[in-house]
Amino acid sequence: MLKKLRNKILWFNMFLSSVIVLGSFIFIFFLSKAQTENQIESIMSQELTETSEETLSPEDILNVLQHPENHTLIAIINSTSMEPSKKNQLIDSLNEQDLYKAIVNSIKTDSENMNEIKTHERFFRYVVHQKSLIDDDNHDTEEVYYQLSFFDVTNYYISLNNLKKTLIFIGILTTVSIYITSFYVAKRSLLPVEVAWNKQKEFVSNASHELKTPLSIIQVNADVLVANKEESIVSQLKWLANIQMGTKRMAELINSLLLLTKFETSNLNIEFTEIDVSKVIGNVYQVMEGNAIEKGISYTANICNDLTITSNEQALFQLVMILIDNAIKYTPKGSYVGVSVVEYHGKIIIDVFNNGNPIAEEKIPYLFERFYRIDDSRNSQTSGYGLGLSIAKAICDSLGYSIALKVDGAGLNHFEIIIT
Repeated sequence: MLKKLRNKILWFNMFLSSVIVLGSFIFIFFLSKAQTENQIESIMSQELTETSEETLSPEDILNVLQHPENHTLIAIINSTSMEPSKKNQLIDSLNEQDLYKAIVNSIKTDSENMNEIKTHERFFRYVVHQKSLIDDDNHDTEEVYYQLSFFDVTNYYISLNNLKKTLIFIGILTTVSIYITSFYVAKRSLLPVEVAWNKQKEFVSNASHELKTPLSIIQVNADVLVANKEESIVSQLKWLANIQMGTKRMAELINSLLLLTKFETSNLNIEFTEIDVSKVIGNVYQVMEGNAIEKGISYTANICNDLTITSNEQALFQLVMILIDNAIKYTPKGSYVGVSVVEYHGKIIIDVFNNGNPIAEEKIPYLFERFYRIDDSRNSQTSGYGLGLSIAKAICDSLGYSIALKVDGAGLNHFEIIIT
């Protein structure tokens, strides 16, 4: 599914980028072409400023050239961009009849530019004027002739053709670059989605596995009860206790999942009020003291008084209780667990620490993931589902706190919550 989505993003980016690039290049080319046409027309107008006669229409030009008795004069204009020697060679190579024939063919074929011809690998624009010449011997007599002015526009077309080739070459390079970039962007943009997708699949797999254990306990013990229908309830208390234990574990897992989902919801509405951090942490310490004593763990606290912040008391209580419970759970008998709350440079730091087994550095980045437990065998002697630290991280995110684990040189695990 992700591969199909990546391909869709890739081809969409390709299509959109290609349309933009192609549209830009077409605009540049036709703009340049229009400017070239205007430049040609401007030069032609400047060259013909002295000519007051109107230009002949295509029909009149055709009529003039098809009657040999008409006198004509040919003028080659705007060939100055060529070297003088090449220009003279061109003029010498031009044949009057070839020029006439090219003009007639241009008019008869109704080409796009009827006033343009190509001969000797050169492009010419032509204009025909009717002129009158007064006879020097007889001033009353006017001799009519026709001037054919040819404007060499080859270099303009060469420039346009070079521009077109350049744009095509750049377009090909751009298309390849767009493809590579789009592939990279599509892959990178889907990376968070892929990570979330994999985490979701892993979450479903882990949740199913954890739910399977208590359900199996319930089913097996229920089958035993069904197989011994004649026995009294008192004699079946062992199996009923096992069922009760299974339902309790399943209820704990479901409640943990609901709590995690609650704090991971982006639209969660948390009410913030001014609370006494010292008092809240002190209450959590007292609630968890019995668990530490029962396990034979030394339990200490160093809580500064009268520290107030704007937060949610219930969420903060739940957060600290999770960390203390987690520390007690994974601390062996005879060791110690401590809680400290201090103010440092305008920040309040809550530190829950224990001297149980130091957590390996390579495992620290995964501690706050769902269902993650250092003992991957799932046969740990400690109860739990690996959701506590995930819930703690979700609560910190919803409250705007930061949480991190640090292992000091003495092997103490420090879970630090920083409140700014």
